[in-house]
Amino acid sequence: MKQIFFYIIYLGLISMSFAQNQSHEIGVRQYENKILIRWAPKTYQAWKNGIDSGYVLQRIEVSDLVNGANNWQILNSSTIKPMPLDLMKQKFGEKNMNAALAAQMIYGKTTITNSEDLGDVIKKYKAEQENKLGFVLLACGKDFEVAKAAALAWEDKTYKGNVHYAYRLIAIGQDTIYGNINLSQLSGFEYNLPEVEVEKLEKSAHLRWPIEGYPFWGYYLEKKVKSDWIRTTTSPLIVINTVKDSIERIPIMIETEKYEQNYQKLEYRLVGIDDYGIENTGPIFLSFGVDKTDHSAPE
Repeated sequence: MKQIFFYIIYLGLISMSFAQNQSHEIGVRQYENKILIRWAPKTYQAWKNGIDSGYVLQRIEVSDLVNGANNWQILNSSTIKPMPLDLMKQKFGEKNMNAALAAQMIYGKTTITNSEDLGDVIKKYKAEQENKLGFVLLACGKDFEVAKAAALAWEDKTYKGNVHYAYRLIAIGQDTIYGNINLSQLSGFEYNLPEVEVEKLEKSAHLRWPIEGYPFWGYYLEKKVKSDWIRTTTSPLIVINTVKDSIERIPIMIETEKYEQNYQKLEYRLVGIDDYGIENTGPIFLSFGVDKTDHSAPE
């Protein structure tokens, strides 16, 4: 059930979008010397239509738009559609699991078999559709190159600095979705990571952090071993795997670290992954276990 609803949660994380009741969400972010544009279909049908018909991406300076100009510049030389399967295999190889997942969701056949119960078939097919969209968005969130190959992202390297741009994505046969970015306000732009609360226990510690209000769909927890930062998990901690804080009742994530001995202080840091596959690193903090034994004298 978590898989079925993941795509709904994931769509809610895409920031800086202002289109309402559209077939897609769109987000725009500056990173290094380029502008990254991501979009996500809200429904399986919108995604399927995008695969079949494709997209057109356009850009205009907001100052021109305010003055009544209509000089939208088309950024793509041909309709934006998913990369053919053979080209995806050549570009990403067999070891890129995100590319393999996206390709399977785009080009894989249905796994639903015929049944005399038509209602059961419809229910399973709908669940499979939702899962496919959820998984392709997950793969695209991990790897921006995969998102580009899946026709759900674009990289704009032709922008001018200190300009307020508006972008519009035309989902052919569906609708038009708008996004904007003000480059003059984004110098050195980075997302802040949530503060991690450390509950020290006997030879262990609970590490907690809130997730509401942060534009991350997943996290890595890293600890310093000698001079290297080592991740405590091989896969990101997904935002849907959360609990409610016992006091404030807000969604939080919890990881438990165990230690061979108490007071063995280790350095940690949190890494958040945003919708563009960019990792944002938080400040360093300490965690360790403490002696919880009752040493009071007997009466």
